[in-house]
Amino acid sequence: MKAILATIIAASLSFGCAILEGEQTTTDTGGSSSGGGGPTVSEVVYTPLQNVEMIAAGGEGHTCAIVTSDNVTDDVYCWGGNTGHLYFEGGNRNVATYLSGLSNTRDLATGAHHTCALASDKTVQCWGYNYYGELGDGTFNNSYFPTSVLSLDNVTALSASSNQNCALLDNGTIRCWGHNSYGQLGDGNPITNPSKSNIPLEVAGITNATSLALGSMHACALLSDSTVKCWGSNGEDQLGDGTGVSSSTPVTVSSLSGVIAIGAGSRHTCAVLSDNSIKCWGGNYEGQLGNGTFVASSSPVDVYGISDATAISIGSLHSCALLSDSTVKCWGANTNGQLGDGTNTNSSTPSAVSDLNTAFSITTGDHHSCALLSDSTVKCWGYNSAGQLGNGSNANSDVPVSVIID
Repeated sequence: MKAILATIIAASLSFGCAILEGEQTTTDTGGSSSGGGGPTVSEVVYTPLQNVEMIAAGGEGHTCAIVTSDNVTDDVYCWGGNTGHLYFEGGNRNVATYLSGLSNTRDLATGAHHTCALASDKTVQCWGYNYYGELGDGTFNNSYFPTSVLSLDNVTALSASSNQNCALLDNGTIRCWGHNSYGQLGDGNPITNPSKSNIPLEVAGITNATSLALGSMHACALLSDSTVKCWGSNGEDQLGDGTGVSSSTPVTVSSLSGVIAIGAGSRHTCAVLSDNSIKCWGGNYEGQLGNGTFVASSSPVDVYGISDATAISIGSLHSCALLSDSTVKCWGANTNGQLGDGTNTNSSTPSAVSDLNTAFSITTGDHHSCALLSDSTVKCWGYNSAGQLGNGSNANSDVPVSVIID
């Protein structure tokens, strides 16, 4: 990888200081304050994470990426919080760190305290916290190391929420495992029986899914007919069926068709339509529906001013859209700078992410957001207490910062 060199020369009597991202080395040229002495040179050298293929932001503070290391092997790098053994061993990491033992990875899904990887053979491995059976290995034991999900193959895509995962199979069916207190596994069983599953269960009645989105306690599937079905918690109408009643079987989102992409948050859901507009529904007390109000909606409402969206990603209480000109707009909660607009002010309408105009894809955690850029590097913004922005710091940022490697 090609290092980026940033050099700061501070001309003072005998010393220079610099505070920048990355590793800092200082060279004192010697001499005195008079005569031949020169200024101190502080060189800040950091290597951005490069050759990135995809990114996935985890709910409570970690982020992972698939990186092509030699044009053949697809390796995994992660950074941020390590609660529940998100990495194989060790503490939090505020720079991207290579995870050994994984290769040929095709997709990643990051939960609150666990991660899952889809391999090229269409099987899945997970690691981390396992209280709710998030690892899908038939146990409830945490694991530092990737463990195979049982009875699961022919997988084409993954999605994760705080304590749950779902896998889309090549025949259009879905399997889910983990937390199930609100019926978010979608298997049709009574909501409290069981409350969790450590093996994958088939989602009832869906045979034509094309993509998935998981919120904190609900899940949604985009179907081949461009409609959407959701299941799980519905306390703030995030299922979009107008009932407010949780469901362990998929229900159809009302008044919604022509959908090309979906995203799910803590208590709200959004869809990109074929005309590149966006509709959202559910909770809205932080403005996360993007319609200029703070009023919840049991049916889809138009996001204000967006007509050129190509993708959507949703955090806990904020939403972000990738636009056709490779810029990004976000709306909703912004206490930690997760909207990336240089402020910490919530917004009920979309706000442009600062200095970002080459975005290729986007992902959101609970309180942070990231973009994969056209040069295959990554920038993140928002909450950073565990290092989930990956820039070598633990300070929040309300504008995008570059992810660097260990």
